[in-house]
Amino acid sequence: RSVLAAAHHLQAIVDDVLDLTKIEAGKLDINAEVFPVIELVENLGTVCVPLARRGGNTLKLKYGRELGYIRTDRTKLNRVLLDLLSNACKFTHEGTIAVRAGVVPRGGGEWLEIEVRDSGIGIPDDRLEELFEPFRQADESTTRKYGGTGLGLAITRSFCELMGGSVEARSIVGVGSTFVVRLPREVAAISSDG
Repeated sequence: RSVLAAAHHLQAIVDDVLDLTKIEAGKLDINAEVFPVIELVENLGTVCVPLARRGGNTLKLKYGRELGYIRTDRTKLNRVLLDLLSNACKFTHEGTIAVRAGVVPRGGGEWLEIEVRDSGIGIPDDRLEELFEPFRQADESTTRKYGGTGLGLAITRSFCELMGGSVEARSIVGVGSTFVVRLPREVAAISSDG
């Protein structure tokens, strides 16, 4: 079992490095499709409940039926949210991880807003922006204690920007962190290289 887990972990690292290479080369495409947001959120809940429970955490999902549909890259959005939820689970112990999804007006259109909030260890204010740079974590002791490559949030930000949106973070050490993903409900099928 540990060999299989190690193989999956190694595959995830290789995938991250390949994605980062494609991003930096401007060769990552958006494969836009229309899908129900509620389905994505509920599937994430199903996948992440066991991960949250492993750390003694409670996972709460809050969303309304107004979520409707979005036209964007489903695989990349799923990856963004899985990365954020995995981080929340990794850095929270015997706490709460809450996911809130809704539709907000912005710039004359409707945007999907998904917030992932945890009651974990938190991140120092002066390190927040650095976390979105490749191979960066809050500090070296975080890498030693929790593992990881420091690529997840860099890829998350790049994916969000590629889909026409953004990801923002706020945090208080010892209280927890909140990451907010905002995406337009309608994203044209575009390529990062033109």
